[in-house]
Amino acid sequence: MAVWQDNLERLLRQKEVLILHGNVRDSAYVRNTGDAAQERAEADAVPGLTPLLRNAGRALGYQRAVFWGVFFDLQGNGHAPLWSLERVEFLQGGQAPEMRTVGSQEREATLLTRWLKEEVCDVSQRTLFVIHYIDKLTPYSQRGTYPREVALLITLVQKIIENIAANNRLILVALQDTMIPIEYYTHSPRVAVLEIPLPDKAERALYFTRPLGSRDLPEKEIDFLANITDGLYVRDLENILRDVIAAQAERVEISHAELRRLVNRYRIGSEEDPWAKLPLTGPPKGLIDSAESWFKERVIGQDDAVAAVVTAIKKARTGVVGLASGQESKPKAVFFFAGPTGVGKTFLAKKLAEYLFDTDEAFVRFDMSEFKEEHSVSKLIGSPPGYVGFEMGGVLTNAVKNRPF
Repeated sequence: MAVWQDNLERLLRQKEVLILHGNVRDSAYVRNTGDAAQERAEADAVPGLTPLLRNAGRALGYQRAVFWGVFFDLQGNGHAPLWSLERVEFLQGGQAPEMRTVGSQEREATLLTRWLKEEVCDVSQRTLFVIHYIDKLTPYSQRGTYPREVALLITLVQKIIENIAANNRLILVALQDTMIPIEYYTHSPRVAVLEIPLPDKAERALYFTRPLGSRDLPEKEIDFLANITDGLYVRDLENILRDVIAAQAERVEISHAELRRLVNRYRIGSEEDPWAKLPLTGPPKGLIDSAESWFKERVIGQDDAVAAVVTAIKKARTGVVGLASGQESKPKAVFFFAGPTGVGKTFLAKKLAEYLFDTDEAFVRFDMSEFKEEHSVSKLIGSPPGYVGFEMGGVLTNAVKNRPF
């Protein structure tokens, strides 16, 4: 089981109130269901946060779970967050028409007051109370002042935190921890804050091992797939797994390059790789037999530099270096052209861009005399947060963002 899920169960035993934030909207969460005695642990996925919390509460002996969800009336009109469908019977018990005639804040205040008076103090049965999107219901104000309606809701939630029975639990789910009112957890020994992270490498490896291991995919390929899917949601892992299985069914060789191509569809949204388009043979740009002569027709008198560039392109095309070999942090090649003005240093770089991308405009030039001062690095990577122009980025970062290749 993931560390955060262990911490979730531990905190549910120790604390009456738990604030969850981070990856709260994923389609599923990975858990370890294998036996420790087995050579290879298996993985399963719990669909969504609500089933996970319900299962965790049931495992700890909570007899019921009440979720604050989104309610829709008979006309399909959405209201502000209210009771979930599990609690619609409350609204249908003679109060629904009256509740719909008042504003959303009043409805929420009425229901929270009912929780405070009748629900959270009830010790007859162990209950797990969950409020989703607490940071939207009562957003934090940096000025420390709140509108009257929001201040009332914050006060009611604090009263629930202070008065909840020891056998019950309250879980507040937020998208952003920075938007949770600090009144909920400041100087409150009954409250704990827990972040739900994205799947780590161990979870991703577990997720891929059972379905792909049974299909005879080598363990090194599964480990590589777990490495390159860092920072993705379980929903993305589901789609990638489906694509890998489909590729196996079509008899496609599952290599490092193929796995990276499948994953890149979810990272950069593009399946095109300019390196894969380079022709190997034939004029005018055949990498094996024509590339060097193509460069020499354009760059005069720099045969050694041209030969070095063509050799680097060949290595990158065959996957010996760079991204194609799985070394994501390393570039395809780095050149340092030195010499006086007019011998073709910049011109060769432009021709390299034209060879790879069919246009010498796929080329960014920086005059380093403009970056003598320490603060001038902001021209390249953009201003730091809080400074003017932060949202505009820098000339280098914008160029890479617009054309990743």
